[in-house]
Amino acid sequence: MTNSKCPLLSVCFITYNHEKFIRQSLDSVLNQQTNFQFEVVIGEDCSTDKTKEIALEYKEKFPDIIRVLTSDTNIGPQRNVARTLKACLGKYVAGLEGDDYWTDPLKLQKQIDFLEQNPDHVLSFHDVLMVYDNGNQKLSSNKRQDSISTKDIIRYGRPCHTCSIVFRKPNNIAEDMAGYQSFLSGDIALMLYLSLQGKFGKVDGVMGVYRLHSEGISRTQQFMNNWRDSYVALLEYFDDLTKKQFSSDVTFKITEIRQSQINSAETLKGITLFASKLSKKSFKGFISSLGIILMALLKLLYNKLKLFWLKKKFYSIKRKIEKFYWKIRAKWNTSTVDIGSIPTIVYEAVVSPYTGLVMDQKRKVFPASAFSANKIPVLLALTPTHSSFEGVFD
Repeated sequence: MTNSKCPLLSVCFITYNHEKFIRQSLDSVLNQQTNFQFEVVIGEDCSTDKTKEIALEYKEKFPDIIRVLTSDTNIGPQRNVARTLKACLGKYVAGLEGDDYWTDPLKLQKQIDFLEQNPDHVLSFHDVLMVYDNGNQKLSSNKRQDSISTKDIIRYGRPCHTCSIVFRKPNNIAEDMAGYQSFLSGDIALMLYLSLQGKFGKVDGVMGVYRLHSEGISRTQQFMNNWRDSYVALLEYFDDLTKKQFSSDVTFKITEIRQSQINSAETLKGITLFASKLSKKSFKGFISSLGIILMALLKLLYNKLKLFWLKKKFYSIKRKIEKFYWKIRAKWNTSTVDIGSIPTIVYEAVVSPYTGLVMDQKRKVFPASAFSANKIPVLLALTPTHSSFEGVFD
């Protein structure tokens, strides 16, 4: 490692209450072996433990490499990231949080070499090991190399963990990212923004550790509800920003996010009650009711699964069943809503109480108000969904 006032790369190091982990994290950065200069910009957000003292201690030991940004009050992760990123001087930026660390001393060199050799790429990433408090470990790997697009990030979330990324810093990133600061899903916001600038490329190797522990952000139901709402708002903002260029993908993802809340027995009970009423109308209604219950059960089971590999296996089975169901329904042509003046035949209308939208089998979306009030649409459990990349809710 060498140092200079003109670093090629800046490590955007975000920390809050990481007293137990920050030394290992900073040491993993300082142990990097490179033929270029880099700096470490620490964004310390008024921790209540000794994180700030440790950060300043490292600054005193390595004054030519480390800078520390402090706060008199806690400004929150979004603003902390924004100010730290703005302070980075390097042409490239590497992301790292104070509880994660790197395991390969050549990590930065490998990723910079890749980006220097591939000017059409804006970001490089690698696989990481996820480590839990109880000692369990799991490999977080994205097998896709150069095929990640903006549409993929919209539909499937972030393709990699923050501790694995090195990206080419756009000249106006601070100004461009200012509108993203209010969203909880800041890592996805950054990747959406960068995906418009160039390609993402994967560098082989497991070169970092991402911790999942009790000292992290709360995973309460309330937090997850707030996170979903913020994620929806981010997608709507991005849709406006890109002038509806990815509108169909945004609409699909928003619907999927809202449908992910189908995870309780009470919801299933309500769907089953509706299906039973539908089955009494006709034989077709009976067949429809069986399909409704089946789709609801599949969705409920999928959302209950915790292990990614199990969700992935179950997803492929779920999709085959859904495709078969849609094929049968299309042949029966059993619309359940009054489509009025809408020119497209709606085989199955799915009304989301969260978005006020109706989505048909062909992915076309209409306002719920377009349908007759005296018609009961088939519930939202019928819309096929896609699985997510492993890291999206980690």
